[in-house]
Amino acid sequence: MTTSSDYVDGVLRKFIARHDGQYLDHSHAYGPQSPDLIEYYLTELLGRPWQFRAGFASRLLDDPQGVMAPDFERVERDQPLRPGDVLVFGAKLDGPGTVGIFVRPGGRVGSVQMFTQNPGPATTVDIMRDGTLNTLLGAWRLTYAAECKIIADKFAAQLHGDDWPEQPKVGDVVRGMQVVSVTRTDEELPGRAVFVGGRGHGKTAFIERLKAKFGRGPK
Repeated sequence: MTTSSDYVDGVLRKFIARHDGQYLDHSHAYGPQSPDLIEYYLTELLGRPWQFRAGFASRLLDDPQGVMAPDFERVERDQPLRPGDVLVFGAKLDGPGTVGIFVRPGGRVGSVQMFTQNPGPATTVDIMRDGTLNTLLGAWRLTYAAECKIIADKFAAQLHGDDWPEQPKVGDVVRGMQVVSVTRTDEELPGRAVFVGGRGHGKTAFIERLKAKFGRGPK
């Protein structure tokens, strides 16, 4: 099993600790279902509202409404899973399938442990990849690019507006870092910019640049 990033691992651990044993009904339709739990989880993971629009749980893998792209990459069923991956199971008989969050390999050969609900409240269950009712179709995983943007946006929100340039624009270079997006810009409130630039590549180098610039990392 490959490991997840510190960010995803932290969100997952807090999410399970907060919601274990609860009934989560995000959509307020048909009672607490497995997609409701995913709606809550992805809303926390992305830092913005996320809604399940695929219909049957098993249809999430096809992403017919484009709610997973481009923030998530598809993981095929035979690829290694990481904690925090959103698992999609299809029903072997005519049924909706189920979805959940991969936690760790299962305690049986051919099984996985995932955090899900229905039947029963949210809990970690041991489920066979190819069971009598459902079979694993694949999974979705947060991309590194999306994770960098989430971390940067959360970090920007913690900083005082005076730390950012007045009315920044995409492409501006501020103190050696380039503005790649602006979360808000209007006449009354200066936009909060998301920076990238400097030496190094990838998420780790990006976070280190934030720490070097502001003297601390994102909380």
